Amino acid sequence: MVNHPLARLQALLCSLMVLAQTTVHAQLGSRNVQLLSRVFPGPAFDVHVQGRYAYVTTGTGLIIADVSDPTHPRLLSHLFLPGPGLDIAASGSLVFVASGEAGLRIVDVSDPTSPRERGFLAIQRPVQAVAVSGSTAYIGTTRSIDVVDVSHVERPAILASRAMPDQVLGLTISNNILFVCASFQGVLLLDVGQPAQPRQLSIFDRPIKAHDVAVVNNTAYVADEFGGVHIADVSAPTSPRFISSATTVGARDVAVTGSWVYAVDELAGLMVIDASDPAQPRQLGQWPLPDFSYGLALSGSNAYVATSGAGLHIFDISQVSELRQVGQLPTSGAVTGIALAEQRAYVLDLTNGLTILDTSDPTKPRIIGSVTVSSTPRDIALSGSLAYVATLAGVEIYDLSDASNPRRRGSVHTESTAHAVAISHPYVYVAAGSSGLRIVDASDADHPREVGSFSTPSSALDVAVDGTRVAVVDGISLQVVDVSDPTKPTGLVDLRRAGNAVGVAISGDTVYIADLRNGVRIVDISDPTKPRAAGQFFTSASVRNLALVGTLVYVADTAGLRVVDIAELSQPKEIGSFTIPPVATIDVQVRGNVAYLAAGDQGLYILQFSQP
Repeated sequence: MVNHPLARLQALLCSLMVLAQTTVHAQLGSRNVQLLSRVFPGPAFDVHVQGRYAYVTTGTGLIIADVSDPTHPRLLSHLFLPGPGLDIAASGSLVFVASGEAGLRIVDVSDPTSPRERGFLAIQRPVQAVAVSGSTAYIGTTRSIDVVDVSHVERPAILASRAMPDQVLGLTISNNILFVCASFQGVLLLDVGQPAQPRQLSIFDRPIKAHDVAVVNNTAYVADEFGGVHIADVSAPTSPRFISSATTVGARDVAVTGSWVYAVDELAGLMVIDASDPAQPRQLGQWPLPDFSYGLALSGSNAYVATSGAGLHIFDISQVSELRQVGQLPTSGAVTGIALAEQRAYVLDLTNGLTILDTSDPTKPRIIGSVTVSSTPRDIALSGSLAYVATLAGVEIYDLSDASNPRRRGSVHTESTAHAVAISHPYVYVAAGSSGLRIVDASDADHPREVGSFSTPSSALDVAVDGTRVAVVDGISLQVVDVSDPTKPTGLVDLRRAGNAVGVAISGDTVYIADLRNGVRIVDISDPTKPRAAGQFFTSASVRNLALVGTLVYVADTAGLRVVDIAELSQPKEIGSFTIPPVATIDVQVRGNVAYLAAGDQGLYILQFSQP
């Protein structure tokens, strides 16, 4: 089994690039912005195994793998969807994906090497769970159950809706009874013998937070995120009877074969429980995993576990007392940062660290090299052949002179999380949370050392540099600092009216602030003693970050990308946009008219803006 990050990513990226244009672009809102490609599959959330194929939902859609040899799972295809794949169900050659704000997506997998979306159902509430029986799909949202006729795949239609007391996290159907995991309200049992008229029969309220349920031979096994696995007799669905509990730390999913119960525990990994005596279940084994475990499926003598960062883990469960991992299909973690230089993109994600892409053809980005980052990466900046990565522990420096084999040089520790980093060689400016602004001399890349600091009123979140001035935002203020002597930084501007300042850019006497719900604030600092508002641009979503290119500002918000013309600062106007379902956009960088949007769990979007 290959474990090197480069080899793992190369295996995945082979099919990631072209599908995005045909399956996503036509379904998402855009104006003067074209989707060129998407990269990185994101965390694995759920898995369904049918025959020789594993269907894995991720932050970006659906991955299909051939698992006929579980020791060497083989990636067949990756279908990008408009939203994340949160839950999955299958019926014949169709796969149904609960895709959050993107609704229900219906995918034809008759050719597993080339899956194609056949239909979708968009509703006002995020879809979080799905179950299928015959030509009827049941979808769970934040506050409802919707019964959907899928007999005409291209035109799914809602037959009935029923309000739920809490968000729906999991669904299972057995003998015309729909078991609804309604979070803190327990498990609701609905009679769906007549799908258009679902009727509530009872509530099993033992779980603290019901996340998923498996039903076998009139016995329900409920995964409780805070209370382990609960076993109930549901032979009389109008009055389910609690039998016992098997305590784990945080069960998110559960599956049963024979008398063995398998549960994925968010923190402790895969658990095996002997339930041959349902009144006295006992734990037999456990396999800790390096990331949060979300989804679980059983097939033959194997268990398949979907995890947040390490992808799909495959276990041999033929000997339940000796769990053994036999295979892995890696995905990627959330994309947290990006930097651009020449024809390359340097991308951070929470699983693989730093990955280098050749973007000479942005429609077909190609991996060149990668290197593991020793602590959780947050931001990246470049200077010459060196990359400076802000992490939870400080700043790490990487030599990129051989892009196929980047290597770590030196590092410097910060007392608080290094959220962001900016470079004006040889000095590195670090937005270091509660430690404020830290200034590092990196003239010796192997032995960087802190030479100065500047306290901020709150936790420093982002930093930008222009000449001898550094702009820092800390949520409640904008600070502009004179660093002509980096060992003695001096405050120039202290603006406490910034609202929710989380991102910043500076150019000459103008500062641009990403201010969440307050949009983009433009501040004139030509007179540092009297900074004044020069303009403001509002979006319908929360602005997280921004990038300047001439008279344009590329704005990353929780709805996607906006392109704003700031030729007249007092009257900024939107001239381009690309809308995706609500997403935790983290960073945006631009080269020419091509924008690279780091979208957390939804990977990396590469977008091209065309002047109207």
